[in-house]
Amino acid sequence: MIRYAACCLATLFALAVGPALAAEPWPVRPVTVIVPFPPGISSDILARAVAGALSEALGQQFVVENKPGASGSIGGAAAAKAAPDGYTLFAGTLGPTVTNKFIYKNIGYDPDRAFAPIVMMGASPLIIVGSPKLPAANFAEMIAYAKKNPGKLNAGTVGVGSQAHIVLEMINKLAGTSIVHVPYRVAT
Repeated sequence: MIRYAACCLATLFALAVGPALAAEPWPVRPVTVIVPFPPGISSDILARAVAGALSEALGQQFVVENKPGASGSIGGAAAAKAAPDGYTLFAGTLGPTVTNKFIYKNIGYDPDRAFAPIVMMGASPLIIVGSPKLPAANFAEMIAYAKKNPGKLNAGTVGVGSQAHIVLEMINKLAGTSIVHVPYRVAT
C-alpha cells in the first residue's frame, strides 16, 4: 500500500508540474518532506515510508523533516513559506490544513492558498479505549457512566486543538457529558 501511495504521489506530482518543468527532469536534488509532528507518530511513520519508496523509485533522496508544535501549525507555516518549486512537500493532516485556522488566532499562513493536495497517503481512525476497570462495555455505556459521574472520566489526547481533542469536545457537547481533557505532551 505504501509503494502504491508513493507511485501515485510521484505520478500525480509529475503530471501537476510536468508542463512547467518540461525541460528539466524532477527531482534533480533532494526533496524535503515536512511532517508537522514529532518523530514516531502515525503521520511521521507513514511519511517516512512513502519518502523511502519515493527515494527508491525516483533515484533522489526524499528527506523527512519534523517541525512539531501548535497542533501542526509550525510545520504548516514552514511548508507554506517554502519556495513553490516542487522540492518541499507537506505531509498535511486535518489540523494544519483545515481546522487550525478556526482554532488559533494566527497560524502564520492561509492553508487554503498555501497548499494544493497531491495525493491522500492514508487514513487514521480515532479509537476510544478505556481501562478494563471502567464499568462500560461499549460507547453508549461509557456515555451513560459519564453522565452519572460528571468530571470523573478523563480522556488523553496528543494536545489541545488536535483532532482527538476536537472529537472529545464534540462528544461532551452532543452527549451532555463533562469528560475531562488531558493533553499529553508529545516528545519532540
